[in-house]
Amino acid sequence: RHVVIDEVDTMLSSGFGDELDRILAVTTRDLAADARAAAAAAAATAAGRVQHVAVGATHPDAASALYAHRLPSARRLMVAGVHTTPPTLKQNFVTCTGASGKVDALRALLRGADGDGRPGLGRLVIFCNSQQSARFVDHTLVEDGYATANYHGAVPPDTRRANFASFIGGESHILVTTDLAARGLDDLDIDLMCCRRMFVSHVESLVVNQMDYPNKNVVLDRGG
Repeated sequence: RHVVIDEVDTMLSSGFGDELDRILAVTTRDLAADARAAAAAAAATAAGRVQHVAVGATHPDAASALYAHRLPSARRLMVAGVHTTPPTLKQNFVTCTGASGKVDALRALLRGADGDGRPGLGRLVIFCNSQQSARFVDHTLVEDGYATANYHGAVPPDTRRANFASFIGGESHILVTTDLAARGLDDLDIDLMCCRRMFVSHVESLVVNQMDYPNKNVVLDRGG
């Protein structure tokens, strides 16, 4: 029997610490000491203890405190070398000012669309940090003549799959997405990744990552 807690750092930063603690209070309790669970205790003895696995890119102080309280004998397995920057990755930051500064910078970056809606800069993924931002960017680029695919949680699943298929198939050349697509997307064949942060302030930014991999088949992990 297993309990797997994935994205533990994200869950804690999103305010689910109390919920996690309540769940672990149940899954780590001593069934043998619970008079109402004698049968379950016997089964637990036969099956062994519940194994807990907590997975995260980071383990903040709140996670360490939770482990110490609920899983004091847990072993930690840290994988070295995961958070590294590929030597061929070129990253540029573009500071934008004014209400339309970021849109103007993005348009300049893309260098216009050809007859098929392909940017002059090549195929790319644009990460936005909200569905609202993704919708806005997608609508703006479509009006400018680009062939885009919109991929975020507010897009119905069937439409989302069709949109992604159109990008993989080369019918669209810009994938506009949120962190929904931050991992597990294979064979994108892209030249550029752009992170578009949407702030309340007029001081905004674009993060441009130039892809220079030998086969251009990129797997994005936490790209947003």
